[in-house]
Amino acid sequence: MASIKERALGLWNGITKPGKKPSEPTSREVLMVQFAPRKTDTQHIMKWYLGSTQSTTDPILMRESTKATSDYRYDFGLYDEVLDKDPYVVCCRDQRKSAVLHQDRVVQPGDDSDRGIYAARFVEACFRQLTYGPGDGGFQRDLSDLMDAVTHGIAVEEVIWGETVFAVQMDNDTRPRSRAWFVPLELKQRHPRRFKFDKDDIPKLMTEENPNGEDIPARKFIFFRPYARYDDPYGWAYLRPIWWLTWFKRKIMYWWVSYCERFGSPTIVGILPPVTTSTERDELDRAIKGVMQEQTVTMPNGGDIKTLESNMASINNYREFMAYVNGEIGKCLLGQTLTSDVGKGGNLSVSEVHERVALSVQAMDARNLEDCINGTLIPWMIELNLPGYPIPRMEIITDNPRDRIQLLQLILGNGRGLAESNYQVSKSDVLNLLGIKQARNDDDVLELNPATYSDGFGSSASTTDAKTKKRADERESTSASRARNPGRK
Repeated sequence: MASIKERALGLWNGITKPGKKPSEPTSREVLMVQFAPRKTDTQHIMKWYLGSTQSTTDPILMRESTKATSDYRYDFGLYDEVLDKDPYVVCCRDQRKSAVLHQDRVVQPGDDSDRGIYAARFVEACFRQLTYGPGDGGFQRDLSDLMDAVTHGIAVEEVIWGETVFAVQMDNDTRPRSRAWFVPLELKQRHPRRFKFDKDDIPKLMTEENPNGEDIPARKFIFFRPYARYDDPYGWAYLRPIWWLTWFKRKIMYWWVSYCERFGSPTIVGILPPVTTSTERDELDRAIKGVMQEQTVTMPNGGDIKTLESNMASINNYREFMAYVNGEIGKCLLGQTLTSDVGKGGNLSVSEVHERVALSVQAMDARNLEDCINGTLIPWMIELNLPGYPIPRMEIITDNPRDRIQLLQLILGNGRGLAESNYQVSKSDVLNLLGIKQARNDDDVLELNPATYSDGFGSSASTTDAKTKKRADERESTSASRARNPGRK
């Protein structure tokens, strides 16, 4: 029996089992194909395929959709219900969207050649056509719709192509010539429930005429699935781990409202002597009913009305539970809680940690959104209009603004920056890091003078030099005065 050390050594040398010869090298053909695709997984094969298309593997959508109300009894309907009924989830989702969408976007050329720069300018012009096109909200709204994939796991946009005429401006071209282009005019958001995937993960459009799904044309639909697990074509929804929390919130809210309705106002008690007539009891009953509506009441002789105040301390249980659930939802959607609910933990050190976490989530979403556009829309526009040109890339600037100020100080700092040294700085790299575009022509150039560059605290370098010289002159004058009058302090 081989020892553990011998077995480990054998595995290290490529021996699969003790006593067997090393396996033969794997051919390139085998390495180039999937050896364990999802459709061969025997554990879930019956759950994945219904007819010719796959069903979602999300257990929430698979098991709980049948219990949903009639308004939400469809694929992804449970997640639509959460966004319709939970304002805290909508707040967290909008925070996550705005963290990416409010950042500057730049289009970087595929290379430094004239063709690469021309292709980048062409893509910028296409994005401007989307921004000021006939659609509502333009390209900003289109990116926001794609960000719905965070909550639902998948987002779908249909590209509406068309011919339009515009000019692509180059640096050395003073009078660019307009020409016709075949570019996206609109991006229309489509609900993911309308699409299924076959056994080869190819999307199909589900229609009434063809319930098994119709083939969709190339370059027509954008599918954004940023956080898919195990090659799941439907993606992974961030509402999946918090759906039960939102369900409990709705139930607790119902009980909370019932509690406030029952115990929010004091209970009125009518008191009568042991021997009373039915007429006197009826008069007291009318008096009790009129207490909540009338300023004065009339009671029978010997009657009395008192109030029983409820113990409202138990209402804190509802409030604490809701705060706990909201905290867990915030951690899941945002990675932290201070940007959505300060609570009792708002101090400087904690807020800095939460800010770094928020920035990391923002950068993650931005990179995924970049990859989606750079892998679909931009290559399609180049292939249909400028075939063979280097394909540009869209970049979303997500660095901290304070880092940009520090970088600018490093480059143009007063006597201490790289501009005053012999270090050769790359202009294109600096402009990309700062999110600043190259000037289109001489009239578009902003004159920068390092000698008058602001230090970031409200004063320029020249102003700082003047103040320093004035203080030095004052010290020199004081020293000379003391030398002439040694006995004077």
